[in-house]
Amino acid sequence: MKWIPLCYSLAFLSSLPSYAETKTIGHSPIAESPLFLNDSYLGRFQEEVKGKIVDEQGTPISGATIREKNTNQSTQSAEDGTFTLQVSSRSSILVVSSIGFGQKEVPAMEASSISLQAAEDQIEEVVVVGFGTQKKVNLTGAIAHVGKEAFENRPVANIGQALQGLVPNLNISFGNGAPNTTPGFNLRGGTSMAYNANTKEFETVNGDPLVIIDGVENTTAALNQLNPNDIRDMSFIKDASAGAIYGTKAAYGVILVRTKTGEFNQKGRISYNFDANFDTPTALPDVLNSYEIQRASMDRTLWTNGSVSNSEENKLNMIQKYLDNPVPENAWYEEGGRVIWVGNVNPYETAVKKWTPMQKHTLNFSGGGEAVNYYISTGLQNQSGMYKINTDEFKRYNALINVNAKITSWFNLFGKVSFDQTHYETPYLVGGKGNLWEAMMTDPARNINTPLMTGPNDPLPNAYTDNILSWISYGARNRSVNRRMSLLASPEFIILPNKLKVKADLAYQPQSFLTILKISKEC
Repeated sequence: MKWIPLCYSLAFLSSLPSYAETKTIGHSPIAESPLFLNDSYLGRFQEEVKGKIVDEQGTPISGATIREKNTNQSTQSAEDGTFTLQVSSRSSILVVSSIGFGQKEVPAMEASSISLQAAEDQIEEVVVVGFGTQKKVNLTGAIAHVGKEAFENRPVANIGQALQGLVPNLNISFGNGAPNTTPGFNLRGGTSMAYNANTKEFETVNGDPLVIIDGVENTTAALNQLNPNDIRDMSFIKDASAGAIYGTKAAYGVILVRTKTGEFNQKGRISYNFDANFDTPTALPDVLNSYEIQRASMDRTLWTNGSVSNSEENKLNMIQKYLDNPVPENAWYEEGGRVIWVGNVNPYETAVKKWTPMQKHTLNFSGGGEAVNYYISTGLQNQSGMYKINTDEFKRYNALINVNAKITSWFNLFGKVSFDQTHYETPYLVGGKGNLWEAMMTDPARNINTPLMTGPNDPLPNAYTDNILSWISYGARNRSVNRRMSLLASPEFIILPNKLKVKADLAYQPQSFLTILKISKEC
């Protein structure tokens, strides 16, 4: 889970001549969302670098990744090869890379025009295209390819995170920052339009690409359940040629995935991989306290020619009393037979951790003889959410067995057994409470003025209140278990060596989903 800072420019100074165009920019954070999920560059003065990426013939390269070395600041080149990137200083080094080209490091002051050379090893690389494979140098369609190096030894939670920024025109979106969030994939941009009856406007619709894993149709959810360390390579077919092979299901593009296999005549290998990382919020909304909220509400009434009631004045005074002496007895008072809460809770400081861990273990065995090879892998991922109270927990278990056998000179057989299971536990919220983060921002009377529990000397002692965080605290949890199994047999008959062969993919993929509500405390 990463935090995305929202910033706006405060000052623009004149660009500096004689090298790649730069501008000094100051930034100030604006917290418009409860969770910001990316590495921050808040509070720093930066240089804006502009340049252009071309190949050896001077043709612009679109989708190239430009990154400031030793930082997480990066961008991609546009269709005309141009880019703009904010770096920490004029002496920064830019690392430029693009699929099919060698990586290049360039000083920021010399980045006005960057020429990349084609990588010889990638030109000879074999890419999966529909029913077969082809050398990348012979490709004529809009096909991108990502090898196993993009997934190995990287502390990423799922395939979507590993692919971010690697494939031109692959748009990856995350609905929220929960550990079990399934990223959305879009290969061909806006693909249709739909009328929204609520806004009475037409909206762009983005269709999901067709996902093929080891020759069998799957879903993006199944793709994200895979262990990234088990991926051999992925190909992305983005043009209309996909429809010629896969039909109308490929109208939004195709993602072809191959899992790892063993090698013939290879000694047995045992490999263990451990990844760990820590996620931390870079910024949280700086919310007003209860007194400032009440004061602002009264000022708004006065500024709109209204009059402030004695009840509102009394509430302001009681809030100040609590702030002066924050004991449970001062967090409420009665008026007109009703309880008025006047406490002061910062929901973000109370609910959000400063950091949370994620760890991933992978153990695999591979090898082969002259006629048979094998690859066996097991994986475990354990990830905690960002709640400080009764936090959510995500676990994923993976098992994979791939076997290739040369039965005769004209008959080969590939067999696969895979099992993926995810466990996700999260605090339970009743439907009327709405979204946790929206509630904390839009309902201050309940979630800022109201403490999580009553005091020991209150008329109803040590009881949970109606604060949204109380629903998390008392311990009710939703537990969801998602299991997916894949049994695959792929017989291959060689009719004419190197010319004609017939292959079939026979698959059985049962899946189950279970949700359990657990009550661990009495409310």
